[in-house]
Amino acid sequence: MSWTEAIGDRVNEQVRLRVLLVIIVLFLASGFASFNEFRYFIWGRTTRAVVVNQSPSDRKGDVLFVVQYALLDQDDNIRFESDSVMKAWQDTLTDSFKPVNPSSPLANVRSNKGVTVPVQYIPGSAGSSRLIGNDDKWLTIPFLLCAGALVMMSIVIARQSMRYERTKVKYPGH
Repeated sequence: MSWTEAIGDRVNEQVRLRVLLVIIVLFLASGFASFNEFRYFIWGRTTRAVVVNQSPSDRKGDVLFVVQYALLDQDDNIRFESDSVMKAWQDTLTDSFKPVNPSSPLANVRSNKGVTVPVQYIPGSAGSSRLIGNDDKWLTIPFLLCAGALVMMSIVIARQSMRYERTKVKYPGH
């Protein structure tokens, strides 16, 4: 092997190492960002909640719309929660309204709307609920792509390592 080939191999290794480090950083960042979506995917339950109030966000110039609701969790406890959505959601939200079932324990919840909306919640985790459709599922795509890239890079590195070990010259005494 000439010295130019050795330098070329070293540059290739440095490029591969940098690519691997970028993939690892992206994997960790996207994993952190999509963690909440995985929580809802694994433990999330769907139910209908009584709309207690809906109003524009308190922050000046904000484009958010706050929906406060009461839901009945799997232990038959009433939880008062809220979710913020874009103001453009207001029409979609109104389309999903259904009247409160009079036999439901939620019928006694004081509501200025008297309607229910579909929500998703995590049992036993107060403050962990959201309106159906108000999710960030797209965040899981970069995470899964980075996971696949890490697997591929690991396979490439393992193959190169095995190839190197097979072709390595054995010196006496080593």
